[in-house]
Amino acid sequence: NINRGRDPYLKEALELYRLGLESNLFTEHGYLTPYTYNNITGIALRLAEYDWAESFVNDYKTQLAPEHQSTLYALNAARLAYSRKQYKAALRYLQSADYRDFFHQMTARILQLKIYFETGENDLLSAHLKNTRALLRRRRASYHEQNYLHIIRFTEQLLRLRPYDSKNRENLRRKIESAEPLTEREWLLKQM
Repeated sequence: NINRGRDPYLKEALELYRLGLESNLFTEHGYLTPYTYNNITGIALRLAEYDWAESFVNDYKTQLAPEHQSTLYALNAARLAYSRKQYKAALRYLQSADYRDFFHQMTARILQLKIYFETGENDLLSAHLKNTRALLRRRRASYHEQNYLHIIRFTEQLLRLRPYDSKNRENLRRKIESAEPLTEREWLLKQM
């Protein structure tokens, strides 16, 4: 339900995660899984529970397998800093990790894209979009790659959009609203 954009389920999901954490239900071989750590952080951030998310990211870092601790901590600390509009801190966290996992790397890249866009760093953003598109072209097309390509394409179109061009603005809005898959729909529409 959450993946389908049904936000009322976020509170319920976070409560279930809290109960699962208290009961130690989310460990495999004694460690919290990377995706559980990421999902819990993401849900807390979407609910704007920043203080709770910060406690979780810091307190549960040591429950990750040693090979994931620094990278996942940096990624999720960056997500938290971005949510708090602490862009420099977010970028510092993103630079401190080597993202070998494709989804972690793409999460970091999308976060950078959003920061560059929101701070008006258009030259950095253009280069970043080009590099990310090249990375995706080297992979086999799938649902996930299509989602990322949509985000790149719509961000490029937003960059080219003139402030008073209501016709093209409305056309772009309709394209964003109807594109599937598109995980950053809300963010893209907000940037318009």
